[in-house]
Order: sequence, then C-alpha cells, then structure tokens
Amino acid sequence: MNTEHRTPQRSRITTAFIAVSLLFMISACSDDQPTTVQERETYDIFQLYEMTTDVGAGSTSVAASFRTGGESGEYVTLTAEDAITFNGAPLTLTSDNQAQYRRNLSVALSEGLFRYTDNNGAVRTTSVRASDVREIRMNLVDTIDASVDNTITWQGGASNADEAIRTVVTYSVGSMNSTAVTDIQSAGLSSISIPAGSITAPSGTPVSVRLIRRRILPLPVQTTAGGNVIVGYDAGEKVVIVR
Repeated sequence: MNTEHRTPQRSRITTAFIAVSLLFMISACSDDQPTTVQERETYDIFQLYEMTTDVGAGSTSVAASFRTGGESGEYVTLTAEDAITFNGAPLTLTSDNQAQYRRNLSVALSEGLFRYTDNNGAVRTTSVRASDVREIRMNLVDTIDASVDNTITWQGGASNADEAIRTVVTYSVGSMNSTAVTDIQSAGLSSISIPAGSITAPSGTPVSVRLIRRRILPLPVQTTAGGNVIVGYDAGEKVVIVR
C-alpha cells in the first residue's frame, strides 16, 4: 500500500521538475532570441549603414545594404518604397557593387538617422555622427603613371585598427565611364597605393582621385547576422593627368 502511494508522488515530483525545467529553458531562450516573426526577420539580416562627408564640397553621401545571414550573404531587396530612409528621405536602390541603397545630399551633415523597416514591418533606427571619424588631407602630385603603383600619402594621422583608407578613381574614355576602388584596413598606415593597371586610360586623360578615411563601428544594437556603421571623411576630389 505504501508503495502504491509513493509511486504517484514520485511521478508528480518528476512531472513538476520537467515542467519547471522547460519553463526555465523557455525563459532563458526568450532573453537571448527575438520573440516575434518581425524581430526574427530583422535579426537574421546583416545591416550596413554608411555616411561619408565631404566638408570642402559641402556634400554628404549615405548608403545602406542588407544581406541574409551575414556580411557575405545575398542582398535582400526591401519591398516598401520607404523601407530605408535617412533623416526621413528614402534611399534609392542602385546597381553599383559598393552599396545596395544610396542617396547623395548637397550639404555637409554632422549627424543623421537611418530608419529601416523590414519586409514584415519591424522598424529599427541607427544614428550616425560625422565627428566619429578623423579628418584627412590628401598629398598628391598633378600627374599619375598608370603603368606603375602610385603611392598617396596624407595629413591627419596614421590609420587606427578600426579604420580603412579608400581611394576612388573615376575617369571617362569616350563614352565609357570607369571607377577603380582600393581599400586597405590596418593600423598605422600612412600611405596607400593605386595599383598599376587599375587605370586603363590613355596618356593625357584627366582622372578624378578621392581619398577617404572610413571608421568601421559595430551596429549599436547587434543582430545574429551582425552589422556595421561606417563613418567616412572624404578629403575631396583632386583631378590629375595620366602621363
């Protein structure tokens, strides 16, 4: 009789233990994982936001990209026309390989706000400040030899570990427009080279060269897919001649 009485008791204790364990597991998961479909959509998307300011020209370029699963994942095309905005204005879907959405503004901004609405309606905002990146000034001669590496130095201090230095070279030959982009990220850099052969313009062609310091920061609110905010300082355009 005692045995028959204790067996249900052990069963009840075991059942209670399992129920408490499951409740604890669900609670623990809820602390770390998004709880709604909308949140999961946002958390599974790698988000990249960029703001580059050219103080000399009085202009700002902003861009945003969204990829599935991580930085090298496939682009996600947003369905709503205003799914990604900067200071309330929508960014435009582009066809270039440097950014998915872009907008150019004729004012040198000190700060701004990206607003992203994912395909399920969840909203995320990310602020950016121009003061988060140091100024840079380009040293460059008036001509360039396209057959050799061309080294560009600058004023404004060597690069930090969280900074990348970029050159953007653009030129036209007939009806063909070309752009060559070079990026280097490493601490202590004081120069960058435009590789030989990256400019395929004949002698006498005017070439636009830009030097940009880009500070790469983590997304303020991280997602499972990750994300970054890049703040850039554009040293301005210098036109040189291919010799």
